[in-house]
Parts: sequence; C-alpha cells; structure tokens
Amino acid sequence: QANALHALNLALTLLLPCAYSYWGDLSYGAGIVLLLLACTLFMKLTSWAHAHHDLRLANAEALEESAAQSPPPPGATHDFSSLAATISRFATDVQHTESAAHYPHTVTMPRLLYFVFAPTLCYQEAFPRSPSVRPVYVLSLLLRGLVMCLIIVFISVQMIHPLLRNSEPAVVARDMPKLLERLIKLALPVTYV
Repeated sequence: QANALHALNLALTLLLPCAYSYWGDLSYGAGIVLLLLACTLFMKLTSWAHAHHDLRLANAEALEESAAQSPPPPGATHDFSSLAATISRFATDVQHTESAAHYPHTVTMPRLLYFVFAPTLCYQEAFPRSPSVRPVYVLSLLLRGLVMCLIIVFISVQMIHPLLRNSEPAVVARDMPKLLERLIKLALPVTYV
C-alpha cells in the first residue's frame, strides 16, 4: 500500500503541474520554470522513497539479527546500534557527518524540506557538510557560473541566432533538405548551450 501511495504522489507531482501549465493561463517562461521544478521535485521524491525503502529493509534485517542474538525483555525498546552496523557494512570508508540518528528517527518533515532545498537529487541520511562557509570556494562557484552564462550568451548570439535567421527562407519554402542541413548545423552549438 505504501508503494501505491508513493506512486500516486509521484504521478500527481508530475501531472498537476503539466495540467496547470497546459490549461492554465501561464506564459511560456513560467510554464517552463514550473515544469522544471516539478521534474526536480519528482526526482527528489523518487530518491527519498527508494532510499527509505532500502533503509526500511536494513532496519528489518537489523531487528531480525538482534532478535536472533538475544530476545529483548517484554516492553523494551529496540536498540538501533545493529542497524548502524548493518548500514556501516555498505559504507565502510565514509566518515560520519552527523549524529547517530538512523532510519526511524530520520523520517521527519525538517529533513525532507532540507533535502528538497539542498542542491542534490540523491537522498542520504547525513549530508557531508563543512564546518563553515568557505568564501573563496563560494566566490569561485559564482565566478564559474558567470563565465558559463557569458559563454552561453556568446554561443547563442554568434552561432545559433544567425543559423536560425538564415533558416527562415527554408521554413517558408518548406525546403526539407535545407532544413535538415540547418538542423545538423544547429546540433553542435545547441549541445553546449
């Protein structure tokens, strides 16, 4: 039943924005932004569901192992250290980056919201973090982003725009060989933009 609810949630995550951008009163730019955000959220929620499915299986396996070793007294809570041992078998060289909170205690709304706004598509229980903001690194990222934007503008203005302008007569005349030639010429610059 949980898988059906995840599937319904993921389907609605894609279908509702698609329907709104199709039948709603949105400009093209707003529709594109809405669909990009919906696709990103879809991928993030898929990763969230798959990671927690694996963590549920690891939790069940850890509980079975701990139950087989020594049965807990009646009314005792489960010790999740065996879950940590099970998970650590799969991540031997990874350093712990957060507290020892594991699967049942990590399914919270703040963690989901952190993951939704974090710049990653792959969910983890603990994301690696540096102890402080490194201003030189942040500046280098901003500089790289600016340089890439300038390169995109340069390629668009110098290569793509003239090719599109020169292909207008072929579109009007419906000259398929000429259109195919223009399409092939557009393939390279569009790859880098």
